[in-house]
Order: sequence, then C-alpha cells, then structure tokens
Amino acid sequence: MKRHEPRLDKHGFPIPPDFDAAGVDRPGGRADGDRFGNDRIGSDGEGSGSSGRWLLRLLKLGVFCAVLTAVWFQLELNVKFRNLAGRYYAQQAVERLRAKDLDGALHKADQALSWSPSSVPLLLLRAKLLHVKSDHVAALSDIERAVEIKPNDEEAQRIRSALLYRLHRHPEAAAAATEMLERRLGDVSESLNTRAYARALGGFELDEALTDIDRALAERPDNASFLDTRAYVLFKLGRHQEALDDLEKAIALTEKERDAFERGAPPNLTDEAAEFRAERKTRYDENLAVMYFHRGEVQEKLGNVAEAKKDRFIGLQHGYDPAAGVY
Repeated sequence: MKRHEPRLDKHGFPIPPDFDAAGVDRPGGRADGDRFGNDRIGSDGEGSGSSGRWLLRLLKLGVFCAVLTAVWFQLELNVKFRNLAGRYYAQQAVERLRAKDLDGALHKADQALSWSPSSVPLLLLRAKLLHVKSDHVAALSDIERAVEIKPNDEEAQRIRSALLYRLHRHPEAAAAATEMLERRLGDVSESLNTRAYARALGGFELDEALTDIDRALAERPDNASFLDTRAYVLFKLGRHQEALDDLEKAIALTEKERDAFERGAPPNLTDEAAEFRAERKTRYDENLAVMYFHRGEVQEKLGNVAEAKKDRFIGLQHGYDPAAGVY
C-alpha cells in the first residue's frame, strides 16, 4: 500500500486530514473562509451581508440629511421672503404717513404684519400709527405682543407705560416703569420720571413718587419735564407753592429751548429735515400745553383765579385737549 506522507504547515507541523472542515488557519488560507479566502456569512449576519446593510443604512441617512437640508433651506428662504415683503409694506406705510394719509398708512402696516406677524419693529410701527389715531387700546395690544416677543426691547417697554397711563391704568403704568428699572432698560432717570408721573396721575404712592423724581432731578436738575413731574407730585401732595416754583422754572426752560431751536433753523431745508423740525416743534407745544395746564391748576388752588384762567387758555393754544386729559 502506498504510504502518504502527512502535509506540513509552514512551521513543519502536520496538517490534520479534516483541515478544510475545521475552519482553522492554514498556509495561505483564512479561518471560516472558502478556498478563495472569502468570508463566510455566519448566522449572526456578519461579513459581506453586514457590510451591505451598513452601506444601505448610510445611503438612507444621506438621503434623509439631504431632504432635511432642502426643507430647512426652503423654510429659511420663505422666512427671508416674508421679512422682505414685510419691510416693503412698512416702507409704504411710512410714505403714506408722510403724505398725511393715516388710514392708508395703517392699511400698509396691516399688510406688513400679515407677512411678518412676529416682527417687533412692525408691531411698534403699527402701534405708533394707532396711537396717532388715538386708538390706544389697539396700540397697546400691539405693544404687549412686541414685549411678549422681546421683553428687553426698550422702546416697546417705554411706549407700553405711556399707553397705560393714557388709558388711565396708572398702577400698571407704574409697574411697567418698574419693570424697565429691574431689567435695566434705557435711562434710569427717565424711568424714574415715568413711574413718578404715573403715580401722580393716579394719585397713589405719592411719597414714593417724590423720592423717584428727586432722584431723577439729582442727575439732571435742569430737565424741564422732570421739573414738571415733580410739580405735579407736589400739587397732588398739597404743596402748591413749591409746585408753582417748579412749574415756573420748567416753562421758562422749555420756552428758551424752543426759541433757540426755532432760531437755529437753516435755510433751504430738505423735506426730511423739515419733517423732523415740525415733529420737534409739536413736542415742544405738547410739553408747554401740559405745563401751562398744570400751572393753571396750581394757580387755582392758590386762589389766583385770573392767572389760572390765563394759563388754561395758553395751554389750549398750544394744543391741550381737555377730552384727552393731562399727560
């Protein structure tokens, strides 16, 4: 019988006869592989089948990411377009206001907000237009929405306080000024003045109001509006002569500033500059109207009937509106 010599591996050890079935390492071979050295697919799914599934998963993930990116891009594009449309109609609203078409300006502001309803600048714009129209309830609604979106917006908070005391909601106006102070929004002295004036108008917490306005005047002793506020607080406290002294000074300062402003008007003003000066003059007239009316009230309490009548008349000439009240 022909004798077969055992096969040897590279280290000189005999190779068992059942080598192929054993799945062990052999020269030039691989465990658990076929004769070509390819991996077998086991019951646990590893091997080339597993690689295929991972490739499919990666492909699906790539498609998902691509779709998500496309959706995000579309949303971004949509937001930018809506904001652009909002700004376009806002500009038209400003143009209509310059043309003295308040209703047209409000219509354009409505269109602007229909495109960009969460825009704080647009809400402020419409609120200001509604304020000019004396629709203070609707204006406050827009301002409250603006504050909800952006609580630290100084202008929105300031307008909210002013609208609240226009609506005779004086405690809320004072609370709004307090919120500005707590949030450190804007000029501290201005917020103290606002809170003091709201308290004076409402006739409550007058001692605290006097403390507020004294603090404001310590920083800006020649501010006419602050002096007018302190005068009204003193008037409500029954300190009429002190109130009159402050009002005399406040009116003198305001008239001096107004006269200097009017004399400083350069020739050949542009339309924009002329509009600015007209608005500034209106503010001077409004301030003087209130100051003269305040002084008329004080003069009446002091028994100066003729002076009280004269001050009330001057207040009306400057545009004081008895139906709107004292502001």
